[in-house]
Amino acid sequence: MKAKSQKSPRITPFANVAELRLDATALVDQKRLRIDSVRETASRLNIGRSTLYDWLDEKSPNYKPALPKPIHLGKNTGFIEHEIDDFIRGLMQARGGGVGN
Repeated sequence: MKAKSQKSPRITPFANVAELRLDATALVDQKRLRIDSVRETASRLNIGRSTLYDWLDEKSPNYKPALPKPIHLGKNTGFIEHEIDDFIRGLMQARGGGVGN
């Protein structure tokens, strides 16, 4: 009996090399959609939960309007991780620089 010859899949080259490149701006603009609990968010900001709620209270003298509003899922409250990252970056820029300045 004669064995069947197996053909390897044909690989066709791209017509344009640009098709191979990833759009770097699309990768940079992708944001993680992770929700952090109030406890995790307060820990990341190195503050207590009561301070976090104080910063969110518009009537408080410590109100921080740049702080993202929490989202509510049933009985749980959390913050979108990339919004907190952006808030931290804003604090760094306000002090006049990036990390290590």
